[in-house]
Formats: sequence, C-alpha cells, structure tokens
Amino acid sequence: HPSLDNSLAENWLASIGYGSPGSANLINDCEESPGDINGDGILDVLDVILMISIILVLDDDYTMCQEYASDIDSNGTIDILDVILLVNIILGL
Repeated sequence: HPSLDNSLAENWLASIGYGSPGSANLINDCEESPGDINGDGILDVLDVILMISIILVLDDDYTMCQEYASDIDSNGTIDILDVILLVNIILGL
C-alpha cells in the first residue's frame, strides 16, 4: 500500500534466507493507482483486459505494481470481485 511507512518494522517483508535481512515493502514505490493497471492514468477496458490476463495467468510478465493496482479491494487476492469493482468504477456505478 502506498501509504505504508517503511520505517516501521511491521511494514517490512520477512527474510527469505537464513540470516539475511528483510526488505522494504516496495509497493510504496508504485505509481499505479488502484485499477490503473497499465499506468496510463485512465481506468478503461484495457485495464480490465490486463487484470483478467493476470488472473488467468495469460500474461506472467506483470510487475508487482500492476499486481498491487489489480487488487482493488486490497484483500491480497486478485479475483473476479476486483474485476467487478473495476468495471463498476469505469461505468460510474
């Protein structure tokens, strides 16, 4: 989440190797806003298509920031509920 304070230990990611330090949560560096998966500043059908590609693993060449932008409900999972939320936002519902 972009508002995480990486000076707090609970916002760091755990170490994946014995004795190695943890790492800052790089999601703070993401410029994409929720739903704007392609980062063009516009929420549209292109973002929906990219989100569906991420869900179905049709495109495994996405970034951590695109994954963050796809999780619109911030529950840690990208699923059909995120697609529905994005479509509703685009339609103004």
